[in-house]
Amino acid sequence: MTVPADSDGYDTGIVLEEGSTYELEARGTWKDDWIVCRPDGVPVNHAWTQRLKARIFQRGVRTIFRLLRHIRLWPRSGVESLAKYRLFALLGEVRQGNEARSETFLIGFGGRRFKPPATGNLVVRANDYPSMYGNNSGEITLYVRKITEEREIEVRH
Repeated sequence: MTVPADSDGYDTGIVLEEGSTYELEARGTWKDDWIVCRPDGVPVNHAWTQRLKARIFQRGVRTIFRLLRHIRLWPRSGVESLAKYRLFALLGEVRQGNEARSETFLIGFGGRRFKPPATGNLVVRANDYPSMYGNNSGEITLYVRKITEEREIEVRH
């Protein structure tokens, strides 16, 4: 499936079951304004100056959010992921109905195994400022596979 960069909560329509294990694999690139990023938030622009500017910007953002949270000028809910994960990293959560959510987790680039804490819909998004999804473009591809239990089979001769 494709995940649009400009959605602040894309419901994949996939129901993850509590107790099961899933492999989540993301590929491709998307853009945060002029910064081309992989799903782990790593800029892939070819010019080293653009990569450097993006890294400085991301580190500055994390520092500012930590400071604002420390002095309680920034609300604690809804923006924790900005300080915890790279900007524009692919994040997921499991939603039960409209309100109940699981902890936000990093999907990132490549493959990642995930065991949901509850049954619910997989909702994904780029890690971005709540009001800045309008300058995002592109989409990445997300593959979701349920891992079946692997059992050792004893072979007797």
